[in-house]
Amino acid sequence: PDSADILHFLGVLYEHQDDRDKAIGYYEKAISYNPDLGDAKNNLAYLLAEQQGGDLDRALSLAQEAKALMPDNANAADTLGWVLYKRGVTSAALGYLQDAEAGMDPNSQSLGVVRYHLAQAYEANEENEKALASLDRALASFARHEAAAQERGVEMTEPGWVEDVRVMRQRLSGPAAG
Repeated sequence: PDSADILHFLGVLYEHQDDRDKAIGYYEKAISYNPDLGDAKNNLAYLLAEQQGGDLDRALSLAQEAKALMPDNANAADTLGWVLYKRGVTSAALGYLQDAEAGMDPNSQSLGVVRYHLAQAYEANEENEKALASLDRALASFARHEAAAQERGVEMTEPGWVEDVRVMRQRLSGPAAG
């Protein structure tokens, strides 16, 4: 019960089951036992940023600490960029989100979400053409994963972000887009 790695792993399990409150609790406990556990800080920062009324100040602090502990980690760059975007610091967010996309394994299932985050930051920065290109790359990432799953005979459930990408793409490329 006092192993930071096991507590972090439990946080990951609860996060994958969409039990964010329990995941947050386990990440908090993991960090209390090992303040240098960058993955737990990163995951906690992301969940806090995603939480309705989440503590963005704490999320930013955790994301910065995670990035310092894991300077070459694309997930840490994505989280820091996402928190900065949520705080309205779009110009700073863009650099981290671009780094996250560039540093992410092309086969990672997280790449589509990173590209969606990048598209949102581009839109907030009034760079709609770049946002559209990032949305197209996000959809292409999902299509590759879906095709690979079908080849293996596995049915893949479409994550919610894919529909959000389609809606955003339609909005940006529709007749009202200028």
